[in-house]
Amino acid sequence: QFSIYYDSGVGFEDMIPYEISIYSVQNRVIVEFTNEGNYKFEKGVIEVYNLLGQKIVVTNINDFVKFETKVDHVSQIYVVKVIIDGVPYTKRLYIE
Repeated sequence: QFSIYYDSGVGFEDMIPYEISIYSVQNRVIVEFTNEGNYKFEKGVIEVYNLLGQKIVVTNINDFVKFETKVDHVSQIYVVKVIIDGVPYTKRLYIE
């Protein structure tokens, strides 16, 4: 016998109302926001880690449209963590 349960608390209302793009151009980490739902951001932080797991950049996001930060280290592969209102997003980047 099988039972199907329906959870009415999960649906489109719970989807994130914005998109984040994380990429690099030369030695810069760029984060762009698409916010068609006009989400009101409270706090944003960008953290960049080298391959050894050392945090080499920590900075607050003041502009939730496009944000850039420069990376001047010998490593070429980094982990970028963007934390928006306590929710982390991570991406591994190759930076020239």
